[in-house]
Amino acid sequence: MAFIPGVVLYALAAARYFSFYRRRPARMLLGVITAFALLAEAMIAIAVARNWQATWWEWHLLMLVAFGFVAYSARKEWREERFSDLYLEGTTRAVKDVSVLFADLQGFTAFSERAKPGEVTMMLNEYFKKTVPLVVREHDGEIDKLIGDAIMVSFNKRGDQPDHVLKAVRAGLAIQRVTEKVARSHPEWPRFRVGINSGKATVAVVGAEGKREYTVVGDTVNLASRLEGQAKAGQVVIGAETYRALPEGTKVESLGGVQVKGKEAPVEAYVVVELPPYVSERDERLQRENPEGES
Repeated sequence: MAFIPGVVLYALAAARYFSFYRRRPARMLLGVITAFALLAEAMIAIAVARNWQATWWEWHLLMLVAFGFVAYSARKEWREERFSDLYLEGTTRAVKDVSVLFADLQGFTAFSERAKPGEVTMMLNEYFKKTVPLVVREHDGEIDKLIGDAIMVSFNKRGDQPDHVLKAVRAGLAIQRVTEKVARSHPEWPRFRVGINSGKATVAVVGAEGKREYTVVGDTVNLASRLEGQAKAGQVVIGAETYRALPEGTKVESLGGVQVKGKEAPVEAYVVVELPPYVSERDERLQRENPEGES
C-alpha cells in the first residue's frame, strides 16, 4: 500500500493543473495534466501487477509517454516563454516596484551609414560582450530586450531585489565605464547613453502565438526610455523616483524639468555623477549594531 501516497500526490497535482486549464486553456497545461495522470497509472501498475517484467516495461513506457507529451507540448508552443502557461497568475500579471534601464548608442545610425556591415556587427558584439554579462552577473539585472543597438534591462521583476534602484544605477555607471575602455581603442565608435527610471509597473507575459515574452510595461518603462533620449554619450540620466531612492552622498547634476514625448508637463531628470562607496549588507548591519564603532 506504499504506492497510495504517490498516486494521491500525482492526482492532486493533475487536479490543480486542471483548475489552471479551466481558467486559461493551453496545450502545455493539458500536456502536464496528462503526464501526471500517466505517472499515477504507472505507479498503480507497478504496485498491483502480477508479472513484474511486464510491469517494469509498462512503468518505463508510461513515463516515456508522459514526459514525451510534455516535450511535444513545449515544442509546439512559441519559442519565447513556452512554459508561461504553467505560471501562477501572480507571475503572469502583477504590479511591482521596478527599475528599468535603457541604453543605446548615440550616433549609431550615422556610424552604420559610413561603416561596413561587418564593422557594425563587430562593434555591437564587442560592446554586448562586455556589457551584458556585466549587468547580469555583477549587478543582477535581467536583459529584457536587445533591439538593434539598444539594451533594455529590468530590476526586481520577480520582487526579490529590495535594492533594485541602487543596482540599476550601479549597472548604468558600470556600462559607461566598461564601454569607455572599449572606445579608447576605437575612438570612431559611438558611445552609450543610459536612462533609468523607477516606480510601479506591470510585470506580465505579453504577446501572442509566434512571439511571447515575460516583460515589464507601463509609464515607468516608457519614461525610462524617454530619459535615455535626454542623456548625452557617456551619461546616465535618472528620473525623480530613482534619485529619491538613492543613498545619501549620491552626487548628481540636475537637468531641471525636461520635456519628453508623451508627457504634458516637464519631468525632473538628473545626471548621475557619483555614487557613495559600496557598503555591503553585512557592513550595514554591523554599523547599525555598533554605531560608535566600539570594539
